[in-house]
Amino acid sequence: MKKLLVALTLVGTMTFSLPVMASSPTAQSTLTTSTSSSSTSTTTTTAPVQTVSDAAIPASLSGETRAAATNIANNLLKSGAVATPAAAIAVGTSLAQIQAAPALTVESKQAAATAAYNAMTDEQKAFIQQAAATRNISAEEAVGNYINPDTTIAGSVAVAWDANLSVNSVDGKAGNVNVILCKPAANVVASGLSQLSGKSVLNAVQLVLQNGVAFKTFDTAISVQGVTAADAGKIEVYQMVNGKLVKVKVTAVVNGAIGLHLTGNGPIFIVRK
Repeated sequence: MKKLLVALTLVGTMTFSLPVMASSPTAQSTLTTSTSSSSTSTTTTTAPVQTVSDAAIPASLSGETRAAATNIANNLLKSGAVATPAAAIAVGTSLAQIQAAPALTVESKQAAATAAYNAMTDEQKAFIQQAAATRNISAEEAVGNYINPDTTIAGSVAVAWDANLSVNSVDGKAGNVNVILCKPAANVVASGLSQLSGKSVLNAVQLVLQNGVAFKTFDTAISVQGVTAADAGKIEVYQMVNGKLVKVKVTAVVNGAIGLHLTGNGPIFIVRK
């Protein structure tokens, strides 16, 4: 196994990047992009659709996963789900890698995180415990950068952001920052559930960027337990903004993951229609 590396630190919070588990022998490329655009413009002039070449995808990906990432990235651009090649590459790479990896389960995440935590020094454990308290999660969740199913939400599932699988684009440009997953405060979750009354909420999480990186737009993909390509068109994401939930753009839904386009920092609520 690879040596554990500190992935990120922010205001006393920390997560470790766990070793990537063995990829499955096939990397699926099924993708359904967002159709949430409601533009009513009648302008007939259209800009040429940009494309992503295989050479633009990270060379570290295996051949099949790399081909899947290229295909997804181009579908994202063609559909208008993302605005730039850099965003398409980030999301496409993330989705392809998540699909190729073993499916997210609470058991696998907890086992790997517990093993890593038990191997730490007392000083490291104390730091993790402090970080976990700040992030409103357990020590195991802090180590593995995942959020367990919420016991207050019926049918809730785990959510994760793995630095070995997911990358991102800030303001439509190339570049990548680590993401820390946190659990919103109980009153925030309660408020969101009240506003989403009657909807099937999968979980509520908050994505915090390393070092408080500011952004106007942020494109990435997160792992969501149990989500499949068949959920395309059924997954919605809402973000808490000044106490009110606002729908944000889901750029794609694939087996095990969703692509997100965020324009703010608030907690998000993942919903299956």
